[in-house]
Amino acid sequence: MHLIHSHVDITIEDNLFIIRANGPWNVEFFHQLHKELIIHFFHLKSLPYGTLFIPSGETLATKEGLKVHSDFLSMAVPTPIAVVTSELKHKRLAIAQCTSVYEPANLLYGFFETFDEAREWLQRQLASPECNTPRYTRRPMPKQSFNKHAEH
Repeated sequence: MHLIHSHVDITIEDNLFIIRANGPWNVEFFHQLHKELIIHFFHLKSLPYGTLFIPSGETLATKEGLKVHSDFLSMAVPTPIAVVTSELKHKRLAIAQCTSVYEPANLLYGFFETFDEAREWLQRQLASPECNTPRYTRRPMPKQSFNKHAEH
C-alpha cells in the first residue's frame, strides 16, 4: 500500500469549500480528498456552492491520481473552482494539471494570485444565472456505490 504523501484541510465558509492542500498527490490522496469532500458537502448551508482551492508546495500529481479525480468530478454536483496559485512551486505544471481535470468535467474555473481575488471571482460566479440552474443547485442522493453490500 502506498502512503499518502500530502495533506489536505477542508473548511466551509457559508457556501464555499476552502481546500488547502500540499502535494505531491497520489491515488490515495485523491481517495482521501473525495471522502472528506462528500462528508463536508452535506454541511453546506446553501447551493450553489464554490470551491476555493489553495494548493501549495510540490503539487505534482500522478497520472492515476488525476484520472481518479477527473472521474469523481464528472459525477459530482458541479462547482465553480478558483485556484490560488501564489504558493505553488511548479505553477505552470499545476495549472496544466488542474485544467486537464476541470475542462473535461465542464467546470467554471479560474486561476488567481491572491485569496481575495479568487473569493471575489467565486462570489460573482455563484451569483450568475448559470450557477443558479438545477445543474448547480441539486442535492444528490447518497450514492449506492459507497455501500458495496447494499442491494436494491
